[in-house]
Amino acid sequence: MRTIGFPEKCGRLRAAALLLAICLTMLWACPGALAADEAAPLYRADAPIRFSASDNAVWIASGNEVFQYSYNDLKSAADLGENPKGEARFQVDGLRFLCADNSLLYVCTEDGRVQALDEGGNPLGECALPVGLEPVKMAVSSGAVYLLGHDGESDGQRVYFCDPIAEIAPEPLDATGWENANIADIAVSGSILYIYQEEGSQVFCVDAATYELISGPASAPPLDSIAV
Repeated sequence: MRTIGFPEKCGRLRAAALLLAICLTMLWACPGALAADEAAPLYRADAPIRFSASDNAVWIASGNEVFQYSYNDLKSAADLGENPKGEARFQVDGLRFLCADNSLLYVCTEDGRVQALDEGGNPLGECALPVGLEPVKMAVSSGAVYLLGHDGESDGQRVYFCDPIAEIAPEPLDATGWENANIADIAVSGSILYIYQEEGSQVFCVDAATYELISGPASAPPLDSIAV
């Protein structure tokens, strides 16, 4: 059996990080909590938009076309409008989710595939979603892909892990110290999964490698989403 210990100082830091994540989420959820000035639109399109940030660029998918925007362009452009300055890299048919992770992109498509792509859109590996799994969100960190979804047989939404490069199909996380059920939202940063459980309106931290509870749960007001 593998046992992991956390020093007391580390535990306080993780608790502080969890509290900060909750506070930031509450700020975004409350219109009056932020500055009164409205943000200028950066990108507009008639088609649905997906976006994700890597180390040096933001990737935006408008319809099935995927654009890359360097941070320098974003900092100097008040409104890219309908004439985007980003570089069109490739297309993904039936694009559902898009996540950037270091130099790779991960996509989930309407036909039930999770793919790892290089920056040119070339596939590096893929895995198929189990029959009946309906994904609602995807998060990626260090090559690990986490899906939030429901399969019709479980209690509400659950969190799944998959690895398209290793062709590991999505499997629900084997939770330790928490229940992988009724999950409303997830976020991931480094080796920590942040999970918002709708029942009881609770947020907690989970080790992204062992799925063991790190800290929490902490009570929160009803939230639409969480982010780190």
